[in-house]
Amino acid sequence: MTPRLHRSGLRALIPASVVALALVLTACVPEGEPTSSPSGSPSGGPSSSAAPTPLAIPGCEELLTRADIDRLVSPDAESFDLASDVDLTQFTPTDDTAAAVTAATSARGCSWGIPQTDSGSTVVVAELAPGQAAPLRAGLAADGMFTEQESVGAADVFAGDETDGFGYGFTVVVLDAVLLTVQGPAWPHGRDLALQVLASLRAANPGLPDVPVDPVPSETAAPSPSPSPSPSATPDSPDAPDAAVIPSCGELIPLPVVRALFADAADTIAVSGSPADHMPGPLAARTVRTASQAEMCAWGVPASDGGFSVVTAEITAKARDELIDALRSASGYRERALGGEIAFTREVDNELGTTTVAYVFVDTVWITVNGTLDTRTARELAAEALDAVRLANS
Repeated sequence: MTPRLHRSGLRALIPASVVALALVLTACVPEGEPTSSPSGSPSGGPSSSAAPTPLAIPGCEELLTRADIDRLVSPDAESFDLASDVDLTQFTPTDDTAAAVTAATSARGCSWGIPQTDSGSTVVVAELAPGQAAPLRAGLAADGMFTEQESVGAADVFAGDETDGFGYGFTVVVLDAVLLTVQGPAWPHGRDLALQVLASLRAANPGLPDVPVDPVPSETAAPSPSPSPSPSATPDSPDAPDAAVIPSCGELIPLPVVRALFADAADTIAVSGSPADHMPGPLAARTVRTASQAEMCAWGVPASDGGFSVVTAEITAKARDELIDALRSASGYRERALGGEIAFTREVDNELGTTTVAYVFVDTVWITVNGTLDTRTARELAAEALDAVRLANS
């Protein structure tokens, strides 16, 4: 994933950078447990039966167990505490959430990611200062960024894509005086990860309201009737179009071709999350979520930031046409046919160097190449994928 810019101008650290920083500074991480005096009161303040119990924030390896990481992030992901001098507001989606973390009584940041890649999730858990929860909830509910909102038990959940075009998903949860933000996976994966972290947090703080890990539908909500499919819509109908064949990664762009066009040391790499989590912008992410099928492949140079991904998706003709219209009206994209098909490219210079996204459309198959590439190489790789898709569907 390409690093995003926070609305206030702060840059979010990519997971690979977080890993490196955490390895150096892990010894500085506070344990999250309040220090108690012999009388049982938190140190630094007088004993009072009316004083609220400070939130105990467990370590990252307790917030998500190994089994949770395998299920919700990746079997290849590792757990890292963000050091105490890391600015956690960089991992929050809005100015309001950043201000809440800054004013929080206590906070902890955790990252779960695959070393030497930009794939993973970053979570910030904070104990809100008195009086913060209600206005924060109201601000999140009114923020147009959050296209998904729901209540899970006593928790309010907000989710959406960041608006700077880098394709991150964000989930924010407010439960009593607890604020939890997740950067990385899109809806509903971010929500599932957040609810699991909340379950671990509640285990360390029995006074918190219970929140089900799996959202439970409202008992009063009547199930929506399922319309009977028309004969033309059934899979067995002779009029139904055949599903496109999406080649495997090795067939889409063979490794020798990757090494010839991209880098001699390139190899296939594993990535976590869904294809939508790795698309270059919110519109692309939303469109690929509606795909009838989508597959992602990735290649990179070990121990470097160099790499690229290819997402091959089958979308409806309507979704394809709407996406093409949007790309034609976007100032940053250049349209230039590739292999006789509609194609677009966009090149951006950033701290990783030059990154390029290339789109090519063949019938209802949409190919996305995105990574640390120049325009020429991105188009060459897209052409290889295009030829493979044509061959598989000939």
